[in-house]
Amino acid sequence: MLDSESDRKRDLECLRLASDLIELASMSLTPDLKAQCLRMAAELTEQANQGHGS
Repeated sequence: MLDSESDRKRDLECLRLASDLIELASMSLTPDLKAQCLRMAAELTEQANQGHGS
């Protein structure tokens, strides 16, 4: 059960980081930085959606 709780916390942290990256991308004036932030956010969201503990 501890692993399951740890996995949920990890997934939540991935989503929080993805949200921060999306916000950063929206404030970025540099197209390359914006694109990189959005790619990283998508990867973190995908990892969270995979549900590592399942």
